[in-house]
Amino acid sequence: MRYNGLMFWKVPFIISILPTLLLFSIVLFFYGLSLFLYSINRVVANVVTVPIAMVFAFVMFATMLPALQCILMSEGVRWPQCPYKSPQARLFAWFAFWFSVLIIRMLGRLGWRTEFLKKRQSFLENLLKGGLDWVSFDTTWQRERLMEHSDKLQESEGHDISQALAWLSRTGTRSVEEIHALYCSLRDVHPVTALKTVRKLVPWDYLSDFPLQCGHNHRHDVVLKDLMGAVLLGYSVYKNHQLQRPFFNHRVELFIRIANSLVDGTLGEELRDTRALVEYFMGAMTIISPFSKDQDYAEMPIGVLLNTSCLQHRKLTRISRL
Repeated sequence: MRYNGLMFWKVPFIISILPTLLLFSIVLFFYGLSLFLYSINRVVANVVTVPIAMVFAFVMFATMLPALQCILMSEGVRWPQCPYKSPQARLFAWFAFWFSVLIIRMLGRLGWRTEFLKKRQSFLENLLKGGLDWVSFDTTWQRERLMEHSDKLQESEGHDISQALAWLSRTGTRSVEEIHALYCSLRDVHPVTALKTVRKLVPWDYLSDFPLQCGHNHRHDVVLKDLMGAVLLGYSVYKNHQLQRPFFNHRVELFIRIANSLVDGTLGEELRDTRALVEYFMGAMTIISPFSKDQDYAEMPIGVLLNTSCLQHRKLTRISRL
């Protein structure tokens, strides 16, 4: 009931106007201050006016920049979006878009009907339909990003999602629940997006050319998801050894599934020798192994053999038999 009343009586719009009124009052204050100082001492007035002019020049530039990016950008919506979003910038952008569409229409009547102008007119018209809030602006921008490469959806998806998931992993994953949520997200997105996420996350060259061989082949999607999930869990345990115990069983399960896929030739058909597959798997991809030498065996679940050399030997034997 309260929400409906706030929206009907335009309370969000009124609140968004307050920063603009505050900025306008500051402009009037410094304008009056400059006039007052010029009537007393011109030297002091000039000294004070210079920094005031620089600040307001920056404010004006920041106000116009989001609109100018949309009107003049040549890289399309794939270019990083200007973040200088204020109520006055949105108001200026609306008038700038309307005026630009008018100019493009006039140029079209004069014969300047190029493909670039057509796309720019359509984009600006879609931005005008959204209203005067930045949420609708971002929604339209994101929709254009996804539609720009509709024939390569995983690439357009991965451009934003891979960076977001990698950022979440670096900054917000401290508990088992958070890492589990990120792990499920990696399995939900396209495998190529998951690969891009892990490449941004893991600082070492564990994921070199080997996973890329199956990155665009859908018959490897399940295996590649297991591989990316194992790398994520291994990296999380490497950063925090206390996570060894809760993730150990699932890491072993992923480890065995990936080993079976390797032996079956699912991932590396060019490596026909099973032993070579296992050696590559154990050498280049040690981060996915729950038994690698850099593990904190004090955090292993009770009952797991702690002899590293014996573990390594048994592990190779079991995988070779698979």
